[in-house]
Amino acid sequence: MDRLADDANPLLVKMASHSQNLLSFLAQRGTTGTDMLCQHLDVAFHHLSREIQYTVDGNLADFLQNHWRSISIFTDSNIAPAFVEPIVQILNDGKVRIDSLSELGYKDSNSGLRYPCVEQNLYVFSRGNLETALDTISQSDNNQDGSYSVCNRLPALNMIMHISRTVYANVLGHLEEYFDLLTDNEKTLDCPSGQNIADDLFHILDDICQQAGQEKSAEKLIHTLLDKCSPSARFPLFEDRFDHFEDRFDHFDVYATLMENDAVCFTPINLQFVFNRGFDEGNHSLVEWIQKHDSFEQDSERKELDKEYISDCILNLSPTILNIAKKIRLLQELELDSPIPISSIEPDKQELEHCPEIYAQLLKSGFIADTAESFKTLDGLPWPVREAWIKESQKFGDYLGDVKLHPNEACHIVCATDQRLKRFAGIIMDDFRSYTEGSDELNLLNASAALIKERKPIDKETLQELAEYDDGLDNTLFLFDAGLEPKSAIVMFADALEYVTAQDQPENEIVKNMKHFFQKVGDNYLKFTDPNSKCIILPNTDENQQIIKTLCNWKPQLIPQIEKIDEKNLIKIRRDQKSWNEFFKQGE
Repeated sequence: MDRLADDANPLLVKMASHSQNLLSFLAQRGTTGTDMLCQHLDVAFHHLSREIQYTVDGNLADFLQNHWRSISIFTDSNIAPAFVEPIVQILNDGKVRIDSLSELGYKDSNSGLRYPCVEQNLYVFSRGNLETALDTISQSDNNQDGSYSVCNRLPALNMIMHISRTVYANVLGHLEEYFDLLTDNEKTLDCPSGQNIADDLFHILDDICQQAGQEKSAEKLIHTLLDKCSPSARFPLFEDRFDHFEDRFDHFDVYATLMENDAVCFTPINLQFVFNRGFDEGNHSLVEWIQKHDSFEQDSERKELDKEYISDCILNLSPTILNIAKKIRLLQELELDSPIPISSIEPDKQELEHCPEIYAQLLKSGFIADTAESFKTLDGLPWPVREAWIKESQKFGDYLGDVKLHPNEACHIVCATDQRLKRFAGIIMDDFRSYTEGSDELNLLNASAALIKERKPIDKETLQELAEYDDGLDNTLFLFDAGLEPKSAIVMFADALEYVTAQDQPENEIVKNMKHFFQKVGDNYLKFTDPNSKCIILPNTDENQQIIKTLCNWKPQLIPQIEKIDEKNLIKIRRDQKSWNEFFKQGE
């Protein structure tokens, strides 16, 4: 070859089809320059035989890797198909990877080296090569799948799968590099709106699980895949696929990753599947999946939907996951066939404290029947919960008499300024004692004052009960100021005075309230407080006799003499000025 120099081509032609060591021999010769060696290899490549397994050593592989562009057969678009196979085999054996597919010769799938190099994955994994590979496959006459044209945008993985399973397999082997190649507006998974990508997504996830081998590697890849996918690339119906993941892979990790990345459509049937599996509020991926959506997505799979079950599950979610407004919105979208049994709602104490309006909001939205039976299930719950119900109820007045209303609650309704409660106050006022008997003193006192202000009659038993509390004189004054007519006020005062003087109460408070009462009632009662009065004349009534008797038993010196004037039905009291004046000084 040294002697023949440029005339060595006939020898190379003859040797190329007979010697398996020719190519390695040429690459090992140190006396041949790069340009000459490229010419020699080009001649040899044009006359290779399919019958020979050519030896490819490191020298030859390195030379081809670095200088393939200078070997004209690589850029020849009309290379005979007979020489393609052995060249491809040589590249495979030497693990040579083309760094610029677009520079390889190509006319169609049977001409040039580009197509077979794409099919054999004999190229460096780069953005440009990936685009060229997809474009080559798409334009070839063998393409039976999708099409692609270079448009400065890498296609999503599922689209690559449809364009070429070969290129897709190569991408799977370089998945992390593929993710790195994508720009911000390019997606790992994508599909037109309304198209079901479930099959593609399922196959890709399955392929990744098999390709990665190790669980953690697959989980990381899947997480990245889903993190960069289009919002439309998601599972419409996940239950159909879940069993496969359970058999194939550690389903919980894949399941959690899918939910965390919102890869499962938020539909009633998918939410039902989550609840059926046993929803754990500590599972952050599921909680995040639920919280990401304000409403259900469009769903055509409702034939196996248990609306009653899923509505119960939604309602009993912690308010930290879903507030009542969002729960109601989801229930409205479920289009329930009948009211929700109120007994199936089981909010915990914390939730009721956080949102006492939960039952009321459900009532307002029509999800709970507005009946006595429904309200009775609220027995024992805090007043704010029951109060919110009453405010929203349109029929509470119809069944108020049939439900167990706590006496304090009845008092709250009577005293209410909120018109939504006040509208039922009249019903309670008309039968005041039966509704309020047993209530606390302050509640009963305020309710009685509200009753009096409405010019409704107050029963004797209620007045007597309020009079017999420790601060009965205060209660008497309070109701008198509210408008209690004088005769009833005197009756109440007589009971209150008898009760309070029999207790171990500070005298100065009693004296002060007595003086205030006599001054407020006026008429002849003012003479009790007049320092110059020597005689008091009062009507001869049971309550006045009770007052005088109480004073005589309590402070005999105040009333040394009582004289009845029968013909006028009056009582004449001799008043000891000095004793009374000193008595009233205690209250100053």
